[in-house]
Amino acid sequence: MIYALADNTITPGGLKAGQTVPCLPYPVCASLMEGSYEDLVCRSASASLADAGVDPSRSDVVLILSTTKGEIGVSPGESAVRIASRLGVKTCPVTVCNACASGASAIILALRLLEAGEYSYAIVVGADVPGRFIFSGFGALQSLSPELCRPFDIERNGLNLGTAVASVVFGREPSANTLFTVLSGASRNDAYHISAPSPKGEGLKQAAEAALSAAGVLPEELALVNAHGTATLFNDQMESVAFERAGLGNVPVNALKGYFGHTLGAAGLLETVVSARELREGRIPGTIGYKEHGVSGKIRVVKESEAAKGKTFLKTVSGFGGCNAAVVVTMDDRFFGGCYPPQNDSSSHSERAFCHSERAFCHSERSEESPTLSKKAHVQIVPGSIGLNEIYRQSGVQWPKFFKMDPLSKLGFLAAEKLLEGATKDSSRAVILFNRTSSLHTDREYLQTLSSPEGFFPSPSLFVYTLPNIVTGEIAIRHGLHGETSFYILPEKNEELMWRIVAASMQDSGLGSAVCGWLDYEDEGHYEADFYLIEKN
Repeated sequence: MIYALADNTITPGGLKAGQTVPCLPYPVCASLMEGSYEDLVCRSASASLADAGVDPSRSDVVLILSTTKGEIGVSPGESAVRIASRLGVKTCPVTVCNACASGASAIILALRLLEAGEYSYAIVVGADVPGRFIFSGFGALQSLSPELCRPFDIERNGLNLGTAVASVVFGREPSANTLFTVLSGASRNDAYHISAPSPKGEGLKQAAEAALSAAGVLPEELALVNAHGTATLFNDQMESVAFERAGLGNVPVNALKGYFGHTLGAAGLLETVVSARELREGRIPGTIGYKEHGVSGKIRVVKESEAAKGKTFLKTVSGFGGCNAAVVVTMDDRFFGGCYPPQNDSSSHSERAFCHSERAFCHSERSEESPTLSKKAHVQIVPGSIGLNEIYRQSGVQWPKFFKMDPLSKLGFLAAEKLLEGATKDSSRAVILFNRTSSLHTDREYLQTLSSPEGFFPSPSLFVYTLPNIVTGEIAIRHGLHGETSFYILPEKNEELMWRIVAASMQDSGLGSAVCGWLDYEDEGHYEADFYLIEKN
């Protein structure tokens, strides 16, 4: 577990139905504010660091950024270096790019690295600044609503985008002013489609079950499930089915998108902080826009604000590429100073939840428990005499969708295909990849489609491929992998840091093997796939 020592959020503070966004020729409902990505991140993170009293220049402090696009046209890795310099962070920053699941994924990464003893503190910051690039993309997907969004409602018709930033300073040890505790987290893939959620909610169901199991918390012990709740037709339906299948049908469920819109890379972190603040006050915020139940899953959506029964909640998010993440968070003070006995003897479940394992609470022991990993196969692809399309043709693989992929996904697809040739099947296998340039090659192609007045409705598939984590979804779909899929951006190829992140990730008991490594594509003359297949011994 890790402890939130300080937090900070910056949002516009409300939505205005029918607002016309300058970059679009039609009205949408959005929650926007001025400020660049890097400035907002530094403003929020500086406030959290000051409140936590943590010196960012310490060698045991890591900066973890969560974003979908960051500054358009700039690699998030480059932004991360500038942000780290402005904050005074001396260690190598890590950027999490798991589409809309990035915020929760960043919390999970902090949890793993701190529990593994790699760092003592993590500054986690999530932010996105939607502009022409993002609005036109969601417009092409026909996902934007011209009015206030209505999560889980029968008349929901799309999402509201929003600008926001949230930051949390996490520590391995609690302080006198600990705000909340992250008990566990898990990420799983649908292995269904890169932009449409699984109708059965398989990935989200597995992520929620894995997170609850790791925390030793039963569904009936939860005060709340804070859902992703984008108010899009298929996402809300998927979530309702996943929650019911995970045994969460009787737990209060709410969604916060009606308060500040869908804030993309900030969403998972922002909504975790807000939910924790509200539960500390004993409240569950109502779901703005929800009037009549409009999903098939039997769940209890909170319509109006109500009193909370408990201080532990589950936060879930889902994103393009089939990624789903869930974290278990508590404000119960029995977690703020170690493993305390239950307050009464009436609940055997609580005893199991709060004292289920010394291993979960002893950081010094936890740091020595990283699983021993073996490298079973290695593949490297660099520019040669033939291009990626010809490599595919010569491979004999029959996967017609290959030619619709962006170059980064093509490169990753080919490397994974070769790496897993003859490997033992493992549906729980993870895909954990790193690069430096994010998806800048595809970003430039997408920006060209926006250069004319007709460019407001570009190809939806081209927009989706501007998210670098889509390659992990393509690999998961091809090989039927429901394990974690994560994409990280570093300032440069750093194999030592990559291995530490992979090793910490493999502490997840539900993961037995992983496709991991470096995957970067600048242009047809400059690219590299350097993949390993690893397994737990």
